[in-house]
Amino acid sequence: MRRFRNFVEREKTFPIIIALIFISSILFYTGCAGGPSSRRSPSPEWLLEEWIHTETEYRFRGIAEAQDALLAQEGATQMLVDGILQAMDLGSPDDWDSAGREALTALFDQIIQGVGNTQMVDLPEGFAILRRGAWSDGAKHSGYAVDAAWESEAFEEYVNELAMLAGVASAQFRGLELRAMAAEKDGNGYEAALIWASAAHAAEVDGTASSYRRALRQVVNVLESVEVGVETSPPTSYVDLRPDSPLVARAFINGKPISNAEFLVTYPRSARDGSPARGYARVFSDEDGRIQFLPPPVPFVGQQVLTIAPSAAPFLEPLDDKDETSAINMAEIVEEPRVSARYETQPHLKELRTGIVVLETDLAGNPLASGEAAGGLFDDLKAQNFLVEVMELDPRELLSRNSRELLRDLKADERFYDNYDRVVHGTVTLESFEQVGDSYTVRVSGTLSYSDIPRQSVRFRSTITKSSQASDGQQAINAAFRQLGRSFAAELAQRAAP
Repeated sequence: MRRFRNFVEREKTFPIIIALIFISSILFYTGCAGGPSSRRSPSPEWLLEEWIHTETEYRFRGIAEAQDALLAQEGATQMLVDGILQAMDLGSPDDWDSAGREALTALFDQIIQGVGNTQMVDLPEGFAILRRGAWSDGAKHSGYAVDAAWESEAFEEYVNELAMLAGVASAQFRGLELRAMAAEKDGNGYEAALIWASAAHAAEVDGTASSYRRALRQVVNVLESVEVGVETSPPTSYVDLRPDSPLVARAFINGKPISNAEFLVTYPRSARDGSPARGYARVFSDEDGRIQFLPPPVPFVGQQVLTIAPSAAPFLEPLDDKDETSAINMAEIVEEPRVSARYETQPHLKELRTGIVVLETDLAGNPLASGEAAGGLFDDLKAQNFLVEVMELDPRELLSRNSRELLRDLKADERFYDNYDRVVHGTVTLESFEQVGDSYTVRVSGTLSYSDIPRQSVRFRSTITKSSQASDGQQAINAAFRQLGRSFAAELAQRAAP
């Protein structure tokens, strides 16, 4: 298989008919326009400007000097059309079918007219003669220059049609082109982009750079219609912990869900040196076009950003040379983020100022004053370096407040809002008390919550039951309450583990 080469200079031999029409047109149109001036004049200043191809247009310059002004113009025009033929990259016209040579002859006839005639001339779509200039020393030396530009899409469309006429483009490329256009017409945009990528490979095999570039441009054009909308974002998370729920988004093209397609998700991560960096994940949409991604733990406090874009990988996959300039440019444009989502990462749970207020009740629901559940919580969390304190709040006040009311009051009270970020709160109850001989068996249970005071929200809650046995009834009760507090501390510590 012939390896594709981009913008390779090839030997170009004009057919005799092109040469004849070139010479006759120069003589005729320069004659009509009066020909270049032979008076002494300097060369135009714009020749000092660089004139090269850009992303949006192909640029061509012709420049020549000769003893005769008309010969200088002829040489500049020859250089201009040589540059156009080289950019087409379709090989020597001598090897083309006759229909292609005739079309090229007609094209160059139009361009020669445009250079030699300042009057209105019918030029190809997207092509323009932008500036001309002649100069002379007033004696034996004359010069002529001309700058032209051709809009990229119009140029590549023309070259593609010319390749078909010339017999350069293969039937395979033409067939893929027709399939891609039909898919677009039917509203199947993502499928059309995949077919265009296959067409680019066919052009790669053919060695037709213009068709290759056009096919990749069509991939970009079709995927411009991809829209991604966020359905849900991750909630606030903590340093070194994953968020509790994923980013969920849906992707559409021309109003249709994009199913089983690959998307690129970027997310925050830590570089090897510990500095902030971006990670990349490739995620497939489901049959409904839904994309889900659960970010990994983030080691930094602050706002975190996730982005979603179509992945270029499926469109690069058919190509032999994925590092070719046009392929790289296509991938960069396709993978521009279509949507972003943000969530906050807060300090590690251990670094959050946490208060404790737990009510203990007896079998009848009356408050107890032992404080063993709060004590077990405090001791175990403190031992694991949590910033934790037992709050100066009478636990009996929990009897008349539900969780929402408690958080509201804590936020409104300067004693607590200014000193605590979180609070562990709840009620634990003595459920049973039995004596068998000299042994006492008790069971306690309750629900404790870990809540965010500023945001007035419960982060998580747990219902726990514990039993204890001792020779002294009060000791058994105290031990059961303390074990319950320690169990909740273990759950909180597990959530704080990276």
